[in-house]
Amino acid sequence: MDEQQAFNKINDLLDNTDYPTRITSIADIDDFLLDDDNRRFETYPVIGRIYDDLRKKPEVDRYMDVAVEKEGEQTKRTAH
Repeated sequence: MDEQQAFNKINDLLDNTDYPTRITSIADIDDFLLDDDNRRFETYPVIGRIYDDLRKKPEVDRYMDVAVEKEGEQTKRTAH
């Protein structure tokens, strides 16, 4: 998906919400994701995944209600 397709998809997701701004750039997505008030939208995690895909970031489990399997990540357990 290229940037314009991503912006269109995000705007489609936000059409039925009261979010006041159209997404037209990566910076707009950044603003949306950084505003904690926007977590109330059901589409917030989906928009975050689209953003991660655009930025070519590895999957980051920063969305509490959406579990993501992270490939290649190992967790070390520490002895207590």
